[in-house]
Amino acid sequence: MPELKYLSTVFTEMTGALCQLMTMIRYDDSSVSKSPNSFQAAGSVQREPVTA
Repeated sequence: MPELKYLSTVFTEMTGALCQLMTMIRYDDSSVSKSPNSFQAAGSVQREPVTA
């Protein structure tokens, strides 16, 4: 199943990029109001591959 391998690679790269983006946002923004939204977004994105 080459498609499945490709999809898993894309998911891994997207998750890694998202984590990098989140750390940059957390370090650059001192506002705490954005943190819960960012964490919720990351959780929903990471939960999708598990349920699929």
